[in-house]
Amino acid sequence: MKKKIIDANYLLRYFLCDNEEQNALATKVIENEKIVVLNEVIAEVCYVLEKVYAVPKIEISEIINSLIDFYCVASQVVLLPNI
Repeated sequence: MKKKIIDANYLLRYFLCDNEEQNALATKVIENEKIVVLNEVIAEVCYVLEKVYAVPKIEISEIINSLIDFYCVASQVVLLPNI
């Protein structure tokens, strides 16, 4: 199975569930495909969650850590402390 590189929009729709159709597509891809999430994408997701959606940093930390835990990502990713 080929890996898919996903962008911040997939993760944002997946986490925010603010658009039913886009959330369904993001969920299907994230939960059923082999995906690659670049460090830059994680940074963009953090920025958008904090600056656009006013999500508290502690929640952002939990969201990103859950993503990392779910996919057992270890290389090139530093676990965020609960701030």
